[in-house]
Amino acid sequence: RSISPSQKNAPSFRGGHSTAWLSGHLLVYGGARCVPMCKCLDDAWLFNPGRRSWAQLQSAEESEPARPVARYRHSSVVADNKLLIF
Repeated sequence: RSISPSQKNAPSFRGGHSTAWLSGHLLVYGGARCVPMCKCLDDAWLFNPGRRSWAQLQSAEESEPARPVARYRHSSVVADNKLLIF
């Protein structure tokens, strides 16, 4: 069964992204959008399956490090409630 988001605020079409499961939510990072030309993405999204909604993630504070550089065809894993991207 497929799940469609209930709102328009959702990640753009992409490929080569990574996904990870954290506390009942799906994390999506990066990838590339290749229409009409390929562009690497550096955005992070959280899908809540219970609410069928997406939220784009931002740094909690300005003192936190900047998000990783744009990338695709990478891997990610959750460890200690942090998304590790490599």
